[in-house]
Amino acid sequence: MAGWFVSRPHQRQKTMQRRNYYKNDPRWITARYPGRCYCGTEIKPGDDAMYYPLTKDIACADCGRVTEIELIDDDNNSFINR
Repeated sequence: MAGWFVSRPHQRQKTMQRRNYYKNDPRWITARYPGRCYCGTEIKPGDDAMYYPLTKDIACADCGRVTEIELIDDDNNSFINR
């Protein structure tokens, strides 16, 4: 029974940083219809795309990753810029 309190590192869950999501935040979707990214890349049904709800635009996977990195960077550094 005394071993019940022993910490087991192999059983700890890895903590991931979690963003606060809001209604109009860009998010990943699976495209249902064909479209075109602002860089000119064709987006086919079934492709992953970044969706921008305010403008109802989509971006290809490469441009979407850049957006995702910018969002995470803004979340991490928002207290510094105030």
